[in-house]
Formats: sequence, C-alpha cells, structure tokens
Amino acid sequence: AERITIYHSTPTVFRHFLRAVPDKGALSGIRIVVLGGELVLWQDLELFKKRFSPGCLLVNGFGQSEYSFSLQYFVDHQTEVAGDSVPIGYPVDETEVALLDAEGHPDQVFGEIAIRSAYLAPGYWGRPEQTAAAFREGPGSANSQTYRTGDLGRLRADGTIEFVGRKDFQVKIRGHRVELGEIETALRAHPEVESAVVIARSSPENEVQLTAYVVPRHRNSARSDQLRDFLARSLPDYMIPSVIMMLETLPLTPNGKIDRKALPVPRPETSQQPVAPRTPVEVALADIWKEVLRVEEVSIYDDFFAHGGHSLIATRLVSQIRDRFDVEVPIRAVFEKRTIEKLALYIAELQAEAAAPDEVEKLLAELESLP
Repeated sequence: AERITIYHSTPTVFRHFLRAVPDKGALSGIRIVVLGGELVLWQDLELFKKRFSPGCLLVNGFGQSEYSFSLQYFVDHQTEVAGDSVPIGYPVDETEVALLDAEGHPDQVFGEIAIRSAYLAPGYWGRPEQTAAAFREGPGSANSQTYRTGDLGRLRADGTIEFVGRKDFQVKIRGHRVELGEIETALRAHPEVESAVVIARSSPENEVQLTAYVVPRHRNSARSDQLRDFLARSLPDYMIPSVIMMLETLPLTPNGKIDRKALPVPRPETSQQPVAPRTPVEVALADIWKEVLRVEEVSIYDDFFAHGGHSLIATRLVSQIRDRFDVEVPIRAVFEKRTIEKLALYIAELQAEAAAPDEVEKLLAELESLP
C-alpha cells in the first residue's frame, strides 16, 4: 500500500517477516533487501530468491555499526553461494581489511577482522574520547584509523571474506579451541532445524559445557538424540552440546538480534516418563552413572551425554563397568548406546559370549522377561 521499495532488517526478523507475508506478489515492488547484524545463511538466500522479484538485489551488510559499510556483498537471483553462509563481502573503496592472528599480526587466511580507513563510523564524529577507545591510529599514516571488530573471518578463494564466529565466542573445551559458530552452522545444516544458538557455561566442577538452543521447523520434528547423532557425523565429540533444548522461538533484543542473555537456564534432559532400573545389570549400571555423572536419579531411557557426559567421563564409566562386570566395553559403544537400557543389553550380550551354557540360558531368560 505504501509502495515500499527497500527492506532492511536482521536475518532473524527477515525469516519471521516472510512467514507473515502472503506469497501472492505482495513483495514485488521491493528492489533491495538489506540484511545486517547477524550471519546471513544460505537458507536466507533461498528465501530471497523464492519470494522476491528477479530484479531485486540482496545486500549482506553484516557487521557492527563501526564497520558494516566497509564490507558489502551483493547477491542477485543468479548468484550461487558455496557453503552454509553468505560471504560478508569485499572491502569498499579507500578501505583495507586485514585478518589478524592472536598476537595481532596480519594473517592472509584466517583471523580477527580489522578495518583500516581514514573515515569514522557514524556516532564517533566529534567524540575524540570515544573514537580513541574504539579506533587505533593506523601504521604509517596519522589519517588512518584501525578498528578491530572482534569478528573472525576466513578468506575465500574468490577474495571475499567469510564470517566464522566471534572472537569472544571462542572457548576451550578439554584443551581444544572451539568456535561456537561452527557448531551452530552444523546444527542449522539439519533439514528440520529452523535456527540454533550455542552458548558455553561452566559446570559446578568448573568444566565448560555446551548448551544448544534449537527452534525446529515443525513442532516435534527434531529430537535432541537425533541432532546429536547428526552432529557426530561432522564434529568431534567435545564439540557436541551436553544439552540441546528445543524452543518455539529464540529471544530477540529490541533491534531484532538474538538475545543470548535471555536464553533459559539449561536443564538436564530426561525421559518423559522416568523408568527405574529393572534388572540387576541396569541397577548396577545406574549406580555407576550416578557416581560418574554426579546426579541423584536417572531413568533407563536418559541419554548419558544429555546429563553432562563426555569422552573423559565415558572413560571412567568404561573403567567401572570393567571392574563391576568383568567385560571390556569400548568407548565407541558408550556413544552408540547412550541409555542405561541399551548399554545394559550390550553388557549382557558380552557376558553371554563369555559365559558357560547354563549361565547363557539364565541371561536369555532375564532378557526375555523384559517388557
């Protein structure tokens, strides 16, 4: 009705907006779509091509206010993008972009994105104290300013820069440096995941634990155990979140960005109907779980890793199983048989293989008696 021709929002608002607007030519008058403030995903590009006219352009203006106009990437309906996200683009005229390593030295392939230019971002003009705190004088010229963004970038073969995460979203887990953005990208690659955020928190034992918040495309279309199995195909075990919480929507700040501080406190995932151990093997295994996971109660259907288990705790679990049952359970089996029920059946099978015939009959009778 107002003949609007330019659309500008964060990608999160963009997705909500398109769900609310009928797909009957209502967007045909828009000639430019500008997305900024968050990572633009390949799914956003597909939405753009599906819902907007062939002559419309998409502009990825990712970045903070201090540098969002220093890198621009333009997309039309013929643009093909490799990977899970849309590049944040090339430097504009009279602007240099460097990727800095941990010591602040330029790295040609990967590092913190730093912008060097003679120009200031809006909001800094005439404010020397604020400018001095955010912008550093560039080498070799008193007229250039360098702004370290805190964003991490990777140089692509075509010269564009790809956003890979925030410097302050890097965490160390059991000696490994982890990019939370990489886990989020892997989650969003699942066909039933609409959006995902991963944060790191400290456990009572001062261990870093990852929590993923996932909005599924359809109600109950994605389960945490399925997502863990999906992540295990491409990520090492220390990068798989201990807790995956399903949300209807992700909380947003007033300007439309994901509000990480408003995410709910993670809670251990439990089966909907807790079931107590039924066999001697399950009872003993439950006691071991309680000890190594430091929890008071477990259900035979609970997921070992959803209660904070990881590969180091799994080694303790395997050691105690060896002492209690006199069988060798490989670590791989703990990842494959994550519940007490499945692991108890596996242990019973190992015992049966090593037992005498009369013991085998006893074990088989016990297994057959299970509901």
